[in-house]
Amino acid sequence: MSKNRSQKSLARIGRLKSESGQALVEMALTLVLFVLLVFGILDAGRLIWSYSVVSNAAREAVRYAIVRGENSGDDREATAGEIETIARQTAIGLTPLEVNVSWDPDNEPGSTVRVQVAYDFRPGVNLYTFTSIRLASVSEMVISR
Repeated sequence: MSKNRSQKSLARIGRLKSESGQALVEMALTLVLFVLLVFGILDAGRLIWSYSVVSNAAREAVRYAIVRGENSGDDREATAGEIETIARQTAIGLTPLEVNVSWDPDNEPGSTVRVQVAYDFRPGVNLYTFTSIRLASVSEMVISR
């Protein structure tokens, strides 16, 4: 009877070892999926933050432009270069940033200023099928009188 018991004990130990190996494999697979999910959530947060910064840069740059039109009473007239500088200063942390400024029809009061800001977002984890996402925002306002 003791021989039968020892055989059962050995069989039980072998079964426990194989189950611990199975648990290790399952944990490794689950851990990989969990880490990918966490990094995906972090990248999504960075994407939303980047778009918010791009949108804010366009809005602040066009706001700068409308209060400094050609005959606005301000000593300095807003040039395209100054407006681009304002957009770049507002979009801290996003480089390279593309800024396009245009006036319709000109830089006179009553005309429309259009500022477009664009940024190519690159995810932190390069497991995705795309290399970058283009984030762009356009803001238009009328130059104040």
